[in-house]
Amino acid sequence: MSRDKLSLGQAAEMTGYSKRTFMELLGDYGVSVFNYPAEDIARDAANA
Repeated sequence: MSRDKLSLGQAAEMTGYSKRTFMELLGDYGVSVFNYPAEDIARDAANA
């Protein structure tokens, strides 16, 4: 892991939230927890 990045769990721990709560808060602010291009998601869904 790069020294410049935190995992979701590390970020949640630093803020004092559970991973689930932290993910929900990120979603409230429009921040995606996935590093996956939208085009790839759409293609995968179409192929499912």
